[in-house]
Amino acid sequence: MKRIISILLCVAMLAVSVVGMASCGKGEKSYIFTTGGAQGTYYGFTNVVANTLTTAIDGATFTAVTSGGSKVNIEALDDGDAQFAIVQNDVMINAYNGKSNFEGKAIKSFSVIGAVYPEVCQIIASKDLGIKSAYDLKGKRVSIGAQGSGVVTNATQILEKHGISRI
Repeated sequence: MKRIISILLCVAMLAVSVVGMASCGKGEKSYIFTTGGAQGTYYGFTNVVANTLTTAIDGATFTAVTSGGSKVNIEALDDGDAQFAIVQNDVMINAYNGKSNFEGKAIKSFSVIGAVYPEVCQIIASKDLGIKSAYDLKGKRVSIGAQGSGVVTNATQILEKHGISRI
């Protein structure tokens, strides 16, 4: 129930935030909303938001577009290829400050509308592998997500804290 209320509040907040922009000028306005992979949470969530906004705002069409994730989404905003994006907070902060995978290239061409939900990073492994902690992943092949996604950023941070670096 809390999740549904959170989603509804987020959609309402987005609608209020963009209604002024969408009503400026005449004619149909189209907006791209970059998300994440087609099977991920970002795409499903943002597709609902885009459809809701399209229905709620006359003269505006919002389209959810799959992408490589948070880093790619911020770059799409900066390049003008998207008007809205869903991104992880830590990736956004890194972009704004020119840190981590944005080293030397701060991107400040975006504004924050609001938080959607807290992200959780989980590490799971088959019991058959005998892995009981992140330290046990050393020397193993580990899938960490799509390049440019917030998942890769978080997985890299977690692995590095346990003495494991990516190649």
